[in-house]
Amino acid sequence: MDASATLVQAQGLVVVSDGSTNKSYAPAYEYTSLRLADGSFGLKLVDGKKVAGLERHLVAHYGYDTRPSVGAVAAMESLVRDHVKTAPYLAPRIVRMKEDLREREHEAGIAGQSLSKPSAIFAAEMTVKGRTLRNIRATALQNGKIRFMHDEGAFALAAEELSESFLSKVSKSLPDIATTKDFKDLMATFVSPVTVDGESLTGVRIIGREGKKLTLETRQGRRIVESSTIDSADLVKLEDAHQRLAKLSGEFRAAQVREARNLVEYVARLQKEELDRYRKEHEAIAESQGITVSVETKIIEEFERRSGAASAAGSAVEPVLLEEMRKVLDAAE
Repeated sequence: MDASATLVQAQGLVVVSDGSTNKSYAPAYEYTSLRLADGSFGLKLVDGKKVAGLERHLVAHYGYDTRPSVGAVAAMESLVRDHVKTAPYLAPRIVRMKEDLREREHEAGIAGQSLSKPSAIFAAEMTVKGRTLRNIRATALQNGKIRFMHDEGAFALAAEELSESFLSKVSKSLPDIATTKDFKDLMATFVSPVTVDGESLTGVRIIGREGKKLTLETRQGRRIVESSTIDSADLVKLEDAHQRLAKLSGEFRAAQVREARNLVEYVARLQKEELDRYRKEHEAIAESQGITVSVETKIIEEFERRSGAASAAGSAVEPVLLEEMRKVLDAAE
């Protein structure tokens, strides 16, 4: 089973100690289900195997449904300090949660909000790849990305791919965003009204071109039309707006490259700090137990593999998020 599947399925982590080893070095298990009954426990692990024992042997537990917070980070860091075998599982989650909290604080600051006073709910619920996201709120427009938060985390969508109707709904849930330069520049890439073959369309933007045929995004839905059917004055406006969008998209991409570079450096620094701390804390333990360098290398490789899989999964899911969000908004109309 690959790391990304593990990250999706695991519901939590437990440390089990029956007294045969020091609690600090007791085994840790990621589980997909946990059963407690009659003084005993039962675990189903991410690889399908099962583990059972006495409930009193569960010496530590962390549920992955815990909402991101400073307290949650502290709890995970405490577990890593007290139970060394939780590090390969929790260290990547600590990195991601710290970054998530940093991003939330940054976005709240841009939007002129505090985390205790969130924006209005943009969408109550949507399901993405079997995962239900609830209480979705827009938080900011930053570097060409509309940022959203929900009960369990955050995500972002490329603003240039959103329709005029979509962006208008964002501004209603987060009014301050409408005053930003980037938002005003985005809205200026739509033209209203546009007359096409005698029909008046609003929120119009050119999103595709094939010969003399243009694909238009409009509030009335997508249309593929002959350029000759568009009012000549309106066609000039559409072409000008299309050029503005291309320029704006280039600026967004440049900003995103800078942001990504800064984020990579930030996450790399956090990962190095976690790994260095892990190594320093357990050098003596490794030596006393005869752990070789190759074993430590495997631990580091697993740490990096899990972190990399989580990052790749996050970028791959954006198109799905956009499509599902459009479905939710269309259903609400």
